[in-house]
Amino acid sequence: MPGNGVCMTDFSHSGWRALRWLATGSLLLAPLAVLSQADPPLAVASGPEPAARAPDVYLPLTEPPGADTPANMASAPQAAASVPEVYLPLAEPPLDTTSAPVSPPAVVHAPPTSVPGACAEFVRWLPNVSSARCRNAGLVPSSGRSVQGRTIFVRDIDVPQPRLKVLVIGAIHGDEMSSASMVLHWIGLAGANAAGVRWRFIPALNPDGLFRQPAQRVNARGIDLNRNFPTPDWARQARIYWEQRTQRDPRRFPGTTPLSEPESRFLHSEMDAFQPNLIVSIHAPYGVLDFDGPSVEPPRRLGSLYLDQVGIYPGSLGNYGGVHRRMPVVTIELPSSEATPRDAEMQRMWTDLLAWMGERLAAPVRPAPVQPFMPVQPPAPPAALPSPPPAPAYSPEPLPSPPETPASVPEPVPSPPAATPEPAASAASAPQ
Repeated sequence: MPGNGVCMTDFSHSGWRALRWLATGSLLLAPLAVLSQADPPLAVASGPEPAARAPDVYLPLTEPPGADTPANMASAPQAAASVPEVYLPLAEPPLDTTSAPVSPPAVVHAPPTSVPGACAEFVRWLPNVSSARCRNAGLVPSSGRSVQGRTIFVRDIDVPQPRLKVLVIGAIHGDEMSSASMVLHWIGLAGANAAGVRWRFIPALNPDGLFRQPAQRVNARGIDLNRNFPTPDWARQARIYWEQRTQRDPRRFPGTTPLSEPESRFLHSEMDAFQPNLIVSIHAPYGVLDFDGPSVEPPRRLGSLYLDQVGIYPGSLGNYGGVHRRMPVVTIELPSSEATPRDAEMQRMWTDLLAWMGERLAAPVRPAPVQPFMPVQPPAPPAALPSPPPAPAYSPEPLPSPPETPASVPEPVPSPPAATPEPAASAASAPQ
């Protein structure tokens, strides 16, 4: 019928175009339907991310060229890649599915800044340290901070008119836990008997390395603090030693510049401000004594540890403080990094240290200051002494006269003997 013919004509021009766009839209919306089934909505901070998810969808803004024909409708999504597109991101960036699954980030707790918080960590991670011992140590926060913002705690024990000042340091290497424990034990001994010494204790110079699990020698930036001090020619020697002698051992990396770390800068400032006559640096686990410093006889023994001077290293505290700043440095290497010596042994080491200090460090060891030239004054004459009694007048006795010498008489010259007449010669004795 004519009416039907008109309808078919209209459908051929307008209805077919509508069907074409419906088909194209269904093809574009199909990936979204698949994505909604494969990837449920993500909850923020709901736990670990999935290892992989469905790829994100690109929605083209322009109609693909040649889409007016039914043959090109099925290939519309593939052709969309050849024209400019707008990326509509989902809730998060796409994951690299070729890499290993990403583990959730570790929970980082805020480092403690109070003494109770610090003691909780000391008790939890250090050997042979009780809550009572840490509380009784009387630690106070200093101005020093670690790379991760941890407070460096100290304790001063002062006496009136101290004869010496001694700085004691523990855990400059974070994986030497026993060294921090021993400093806390020695704080209690110094409180009971300071021995006329002003003490400054730093139990943990490297708290980031100490409280990391597992503990590590270096600080949070991977720097060996005991190779980060400004010894002469550090830029050349420290690098050469690390590359050639340690074979680029990451546990002994000295850093790129001296005093690059906040922990080493803090100790350097303490040396300037406190001006110690002796530095005691506690390490582990070699079980020996070491000594660096000016012409002072080192301790031969502390407890069961004997002197074994192992040399100096570029950037080390012993090299910098003992050799170049003339602050004697006694290095105590405990036998174990994970266990302290017995309490009696630690007390014996303390007693031996005090005895050596009393014998060898009775006077501060310092270079003599340069004095301005002053002319030497002659000594004052002594007070006048009383005059001695007058001596009796001297009257020499007359000497006896020498004996008279008789006048010399010439000795008579003896006369020659008188000639005796010869007898007359006989005829027989005469010559013929």
